[in-house]
Amino acid sequence: MKQLICEMCGSTDLIKQDGVFVCQNCNTKYSVEEAKKMMIEGNVDVSGSTVKIDVSEKLENLYQLARRAKEEDNEENAKKYYDMLTAERPNDWEAYFYSAYYRARTCKLIQIENEAAGLKNTIDTTFMLIKDNVDEEQWTYIYIEIISKIEYLVMEFITAAVKHYKENSSISSEYKTARSWSISAFSLLVHLGDAIYSEFSDAESAKTIYEFAMKIIESEKNNWLFEFKASLKERIINVAPDEKLNLHINDIDEEIKNLYSSISYRESSKREENRRILICGLIDLISGIFCALLCFLFHMAPPWWMTLLIVLFLGAGIAYLIWYNKLTKENDDALIHLNHKVADLKAEKKKLMKS
Repeated sequence: MKQLICEMCGSTDLIKQDGVFVCQNCNTKYSVEEAKKMMIEGNVDVSGSTVKIDVSEKLENLYQLARRAKEEDNEENAKKYYDMLTAERPNDWEAYFYSAYYRARTCKLIQIENEAAGLKNTIDTTFMLIKDNVDEEQWTYIYIEIISKIEYLVMEFITAAVKHYKENSSISSEYKTARSWSISAFSLLVHLGDAIYSEFSDAESAKTIYEFAMKIIESEKNNWLFEFKASLKERIINVAPDEKLNLHINDIDEEIKNLYSSISYRESSKREENRRILICGLIDLISGIFCALLCFLFHMAPPWWMTLLIVLFLGAGIAYLIWYNKLTKENDDALIHLNHKVADLKAEKKKLMKS
């Protein structure tokens, strides 16, 4: 029996609307003349007891549409066509992975946590499908593609979480929500590195993923992901033992950076605070001395309240000056200690780099 088959997606669901035939799957329109030319018999295998219809052309069209949508970053269309391909080819890694990937790309904010968790399982199944159905020489090209997609998605999720928190920071519960989204997305990235190493034994790619994750932690200002730092270092050392020295040097650099921040604070802000204390002390001393001079110049005995005022001014001034000297000594001692520590760390780093 003759039937209409859409040339774009291979669907047979075409309906005549307003004088043209419209594909209900991809919305492609055909004139009556075009529709007549499309009336085909189709390739049908009736050699066995079961009738088999050749849908290879339909699948090829779906792959073209899906990949075109992917190249154009058309998330909705990519999701639609990869969903259709998954139904037709459930063991195809591309269809299976990108169907889940674009579902995550098009999810709402409140779905980030669930989609990130779901993609962990998707990665595991995708890698199994790759190993079972793809030639080994193609594995690297495929999972490198997957790595780039997941890294991009994780950054999208974390950026969305941070933006949501900034826009709703006045609501206390939103801190916990946004932090949970970020952690879920970040866990997906770490899981990808673990899976790459366990399934394909690719230590270099796993290390690259972990280092990318470490950069996210260092650039993230809310410290939501700081808890992952120690475990990431362990993972990097596990897949690349030679990196242990570099990580130690990086830790030293980070500590030196933090020490310089402390030194800068004590040399500027702390000294400014101490200077204000000194000024207050001097003002009180001068005020007390001025009151005493007035009484002396006018050859009069100061009334009780003037005496009390003079004593208070002088006492407060002396107290301020004692306080100023104490804080200045503490600040100077702290600066000496910090500078010595910086020098020690620099010497340790120099020694490590020579070894």
